[in-house]
Amino acid sequence: MKTWNRYKEPEKVLNEPEISQHTPTPWKVNRDEIDYVEIITNENPFFTVAKVTGGDMREARANAAFIVKAVNCHEELIKALNEVDDLLVDLVRTMDKDHIYHDRILEASTITCRTIAKAADK
Repeated sequence: MKTWNRYKEPEKVLNEPEISQHTPTPWKVNRDEIDYVEIITNENPFFTVAKVTGGDMREARANAAFIVKAVNCHEELIKALNEVDDLLVDLVRTMDKDHIYHDRILEASTITCRTIAKAADK
């Protein structure tokens, strides 16, 4: 369990529009149309989440598959990074600063922290 928060909370911007929740996961690639690949959700297969275009259809299919894979594993990856960061923080707190791995563990924690913050738009 994290005992302190190293993430700086973003400042509210005046007149910033509220962002609604994204379409629930899992998403999946549905079908190819003439000039795009459709991404849908299992919750409502008649709702198109995105239409992926660009390049040729093989590239559009590959991009759609990449988007779906990233979206569907995002929450679990962030949870895993948080767990890893908690472990790294606990580990670095218990070791001497001159320990051979102290700086490497601290750097790894910084990288996981930065990645978590990027994913959360913080």
